[in-house]
Amino acid sequence: MTEKKKRHKKKIHRIQHILTGILFVLLLYLVWYQWDSKQTELKNRKLQELAGIAVIQETAVDEVNLPAQDENVSKREETVSEQERQADEEKAAYDNLFAVNPDMAGWITIPDTKLSLPVLQGEDNEFYLQHDFYGQPDRHGSIFADSGADLDGVQPNTVLYGHHMRDGSMFGILEEYAAEEFYLQHPAFYFNSRTEERKYEILAVVKCSLGSEETFRYYEYKAIQEETAFEEYYRQIKNLSLYEIPVEAQYGDELVTLCTCDYSVQYGRLLVIGKRVVQDNSKFP
Repeated sequence: MTEKKKRHKKKIHRIQHILTGILFVLLLYLVWYQWDSKQTELKNRKLQELAGIAVIQETAVDEVNLPAQDENVSKREETVSEQERQADEEKAAYDNLFAVNPDMAGWITIPDTKLSLPVLQGEDNEFYLQHDFYGQPDRHGSIFADSGADLDGVQPNTVLYGHHMRDGSMFGILEEYAAEEFYLQHPAFYFNSRTEERKYEILAVVKCSLGSEETFRYYEYKAIQEETAFEEYYRQIKNLSLYEIPVEAQYGDELVTLCTCDYSVQYGRLLVIGKRVVQDNSKFP
């Protein structure tokens, strides 16, 4: 074998070793990624168990079909009593979570999806980007409310943040709202405080990029006070919505903006904006 052929053979062997090493690293990453996603899923499930599975389904208080006023009075009273009992249990469940982490601010649910998680509120908007409910480092982070939001009072526009995880956890599910069909199947979400149930009808789904000078600066409307500011914000989200949504809002309505990353553009953001539905009954006393 000539010297030239030997060098060529050695070169091929080196390339093979490099490719084998790359494949091995990719395999390790894939195994780790699946393990890490599974750990997050188990962690979230334990939080749901700790909260007594505090998930508000589509059969909320305002949707329960009670017997007619003049019929089955005893059954109606029994139903109301059961609702009150469930309300007490859910409030106690939230209190259990608050005892574990005083930053516990509420619970967010999109019915019939995997999103059912506690909402935290820290002293800044950085800590819970990389920490879990227990304050431990976690690349998934947590769902958290803007640190400046007044969650106990009337907040014109509350922003909730969460990572867009590719495994679908945290706010990864929000990417599904890019398709109108998903919205039609999931037109509302619940963001419950520690004292009351709060339902929000989605009125806009917006994608924007923070890398553009002419971008929609949603973060400038976190504390809308003036009517003109609200109207400007409302006009923009309706114009930028990925599809037309018949839900409308007006000055004085309470809005919640779910915010996550959008990987389709550089520095992208995906916003799912809901308007609170005022209910006559609250599940929590």
